Amino acid sequence: MSLLPKEHGAYGQLAFPLVTSMLVSGAGVGTLFFTVAVMAGFVVHEPLLVLLGLRGPRAKREQGSAATRWVIVLSLVLVLAGTAALRWIDPAHRAFLALPLVPALFIFFAAISGKGKSVAAEIAVAIAFSLTAVPLCLFGGASLRAGSMVALAFATNFVLATLAVRVVIAKVRGGGDPRLVAAMRRSVYVTAVAIVLGCAVAASRRVIPWAPLVAIVPGMVAAIWIATFPPPAAKLKAVGWTLVSISAIVALLLVVTLRMPT
Repeated sequence: MSLLPKEHGAYGQLAFPLVTSMLVSGAGVGTLFFTVAVMAGFVVHEPLLVLLGLRGPRAKREQGSAATRWVIVLSLVLVLAGTAALRWIDPAHRAFLALPLVPALFIFFAAISGKGKSVAAEIAVAIAFSLTAVPLCLFGGASLRAGSMVALAFATNFVLATLAVRVVIAKVRGGGDPRLVAAMRRSVYVTAVAIVLGCAVAASRRVIPWAPLVAIVPGMVAAIWIATFPPPAAKLKAVGWTLVSISAIVALLLVVTLRMPT
């Protein structure tokens, strides 16, 4: 049994903000150290769950020793790489390195309390990975606004995708749960409207630029479509690949709009 993370969707949620941030701002030594720290934090999740017995007694019995070694090694990598990254960022921006840690702590406590698969935990995962864009862009010399736009676009995409997939699961699992389907569908609509209104207000006040906001549109449209017309169970894999494609489009739009001359 592998000790690598089993949540396949999380790999995309990790990779897209990292790669997009580097394409927007460039990559340097600090970027490398911070990326290593983020990846170590991601990979340590599975062996930690095994070590804590949250993957079941058999997994702990058979893989406990290996999990212990992985937790020790990856924790050291996380701390050392994170500490090294501090040297390569403007001291005024060091606090932004902690941004992803806030939802990451929530994820940890949700996992140890047996709620690691809850909607709140999945949303926290999406936000944690998205927030890595802020320090990554700062490492590369881009502005705080650029990093914030990358984080906002991917958080919108990932959170709405998470809620939309929950609609599909509620419809197909165990014969379907109409009340849960309706509740999750409303959550997609309400979240989308709140994001649109919030972005409109922020852009009108020049807190964020208008142009990169086009990057939130593909994920929003896809999530609303999936929530409104949830596909059958046989199409779940197609939904997954569709969401990966949408993330690629979001990345492309961000790179184009944020690298445009102002």
